[in-house]
Amino acid sequence: LQGVAAIETGDRDAAVASLESAVRSNPGLIMARQRLGEIYLNDREYESAVTHYQQLTQLDQYTASHHYNLGFANHMLSRFREATVAYIRAVELLPGDFASNMNLGLAYYSLRELDAAEFYLERASRIEPDNPRVWSNLGVVHDARGNAILAEASYRRSLELDGENLATLTNLTDNLIAQRRASDAVGVATTLTQRDADAEHLRRLGDALTLQRSWDE
Repeated sequence: LQGVAAIETGDRDAAVASLESAVRSNPGLIMARQRLGEIYLNDREYESAVTHYQQLTQLDQYTASHHYNLGFANHMLSRFREATVAYIRAVELLPGDFASNMNLGLAYYSLRELDAAEFYLERASRIEPDNPRVWSNLGVVHDARGNAILAEASYRRSLELDGENLATLTNLTDNLIAQRRASDAVGVATTLTQRDADAEHLRRLGDALTLQRSWDE
């Protein structure tokens, strides 16, 4: 109770001290561990978050958010296999959860298990079809699998929903250059450099113009 009161007053250190004391006294306190996990995730202290969410997934096995948060903390620590195990359990408990499906797809992508990555990202796209992030990520997976046309369609769908996303514009430019679609690549690369004319974006515009044989430009 002292820990919860400290959270409400914004005293993070006092909250952690009280809550950690509570779980040392009684390791089975679910609420205390849940609050600690939330604090550590928010502060990006992922190792500490993993410790508490591992316990939570044993103490309260049927709450999907515990498994998702354990997966997310492991994901941020680049422990992709451990992340997939936790995300899968979250999806089993809550099949329609967008974040669990999308992050499971991303973890599989990091493991270069592209069939599984595509499966869960496509599933996430059906859950939230108007979310630009999932279409952008799906485009990356299609590109990695050599499906340039599907990748282009995914990037364009993402940009219909969020035309300002530089990462998606960058990936679409690379995709069009790889397809040797010079005019289209120049158009997208021009938009990219109008948004942010940094060195890498200008280089991509140069590559597109080279493909178009626009030497002076």
